[in-house]
Amino acid sequence: MKIIVGLGNPGKEYKNTRHNAGWLAVDKIIQNLESKIQNYSLKFKINKKLNAEICEEFFKKEKIFFVKPLTFMNESGLATRKIVRFFNCSTVQLSNCLWVIHDDLDLNLGEIKIVKDRGPAGHKGVQSIISQLKTETFVRFRIGITKTSNHQPPTTSQKDYVLGEFRGEQKIMFEKAIEKCTEAVIFSLENGIEKAMNKYN
Repeated sequence: MKIIVGLGNPGKEYKNTRHNAGWLAVDKIIQNLESKIQNYSLKFKINKKLNAEICEEFFKKEKIFFVKPLTFMNESGLATRKIVRFFNCSTVQLSNCLWVIHDDLDLNLGEIKIVKDRGPAGHKGVQSIISQLKTETFVRFRIGITKTSNHQPPTTSQKDYVLGEFRGEQKIMFEKAIEKCTEAVIFSLENGIEKAMNKYN
């Protein structure tokens, strides 16, 4: 079993923001998997009890739950904890079953990186998950959103920056990064995380 959580904020005003990279990636993964599993009716359904949109499907004989928390970014852990408990994924199993996709200011725009068992590095959504689960033992797919060189922080406030949208050429780079992350997640499902880290990091 895999629980793949894309971090973001609910609401039309946040749909295409930098902070919603996780949601955008999960949506793209669903689109790509539809052709692979020949099922064109994959849809997210709101689960009020779990505070999330959830889409479930078998892929390579494994049950996959795609999740978009509805608790807003800074409280992503509240929904993630409920989901992990609901699907009986123990703390020992988290390193194998929980994958989290999110935006990352420590990576340049266009870059992605797969990490395991790491701290939040200032990402409040990841910090919320770690706090609620009381462990860092899970996989993360990081999508770079910093547009300046040498990983320098944006000139605007961090909040305004992550809640803004890319335009023009930067938007194209952002979309390519989402696509690259999508490919990395699907490759990971097919070949395992270790091989994916060797290929995409």
